Amino acid sequence: MQSSSIDLFQDGDEWVVVLTENGIRTRTAFSVKSHAMNWLNSQRMRLGLPKVVDTEQEGITDE
Repeated sequence: MQSSSIDLFQDGDEWVVVLTENGIRTRTAFSVKSHAMNWLNSQRMRLGLPKVVDTEQEGITDE
């Protein structure tokens, strides 16, 4: 069985969620970050993946 993963990144004006499931990669773009996060979290729960922390909302910086 192949592992599943999910990633979120910004591409210009869009927020992109990349879901890998059973070796198949699906890219879904959203114009609103909260919509991307909602979709990401629903897929994450469906696949049993760990929680994703939004470092911007949590006030965490890369410093």
